[in-house]
Amino acid sequence: MINKYLTEFGYSQDKISKIITNYELIRYKENTLLIKIKITNDYLLTFLTIEQVIKLTTKFPQIYGYNLTTLKDKLDYLENLGYSKDNIIKIILSLPNILAYSNKTIEETINLFLNLGIKKQDILKITVKFPAVYSHRDLNKKINYLINLGFSLEEIPKMIVKFPQILSFHEDNILNTFNFLLSMQIPKVVVLKMLTISPQIFGYNNLKIKETIDIFKYYSYTYSDILLILIKFPSILSKSKNSLISQLEFYKQENLEYLIIKNPRNLIQSISLTRKRLEYLKYNNIPFNYQSLYLSNNEFNKRFIETKTK
Repeated sequence: MINKYLTEFGYSQDKISKIITNYELIRYKENTLLIKIKITNDYLLTFLTIEQVIKLTTKFPQIYGYNLTTLKDKLDYLENLGYSKDNIIKIILSLPNILAYSNKTIEETINLFLNLGIKKQDILKITVKFPAVYSHRDLNKKINYLINLGFSLEEIPKMIVKFPQILSFHEDNILNTFNFLLSMQIPKVVVLKMLTISPQIFGYNNLKIKETIDIFKYYSYTYSDILLILIKFPSILSKSKNSLISQLEFYKQENLEYLIIKNPRNLIQSISLTRKRLEYLKYNNIPFNYQSLYLSNNEFNKRFIETKTK
């Protein structure tokens, strides 16, 4: 009976097997379990799609052993914390186990962040972006580890807000990235600043980091130039090899390398747009400051194209 109902609902045989063999559900008689499954699915369908119901219950089959009132109370609790209904859906689909966490456990994580000086609205954003943070019981240990590396109590909250996944990284992985950057002859003060601005670097492959730095060296950027670029725009380390080479070639051909050193975020803009604007301004003999190449579309049109047509 259960097999027939779940098959008609849309579950594959693998997912059905995962549900009916769950250690918390095997104690129920088939008729009882079928009733609980139907009641729970009917309730979940009031705010989830069929696909989301299947995803949630396959990842967390023990939800079928819950009293419906208990389930509703947990969802109401999350809403009272300040989460929107859409964000609650994101959280429970990513971390369905949160439905089994006590309110005390959830509040301990929130209070830890509050004590770090992270604002409540930022805590909500962090936990929607990375719900698994609620599953980590060693957050204090991880924060103390970052302090011991040299990060300040003012910097760590900023890092967590930008990249909460750092709290899931093993200390060895964090140290590996940190020491690798030092091995690239980057001063510790610069490494700390880079990782504070872009903590996602902790998730980068070390070989990719080295490759990016070596590309700048190949294009004759000095050691001090590279340090300035990394301080101002550490996310440059995530840029693909081909994209970075194409851009550096373009700036070299136009003798505009200084624009990258002055503001490496200029590399965010596509070459095609930069080239198109440069050609337009030169062709029409329009006086301009090179930084004007990076204006917003509206501002560029207003300043150069609309003015010219008047």
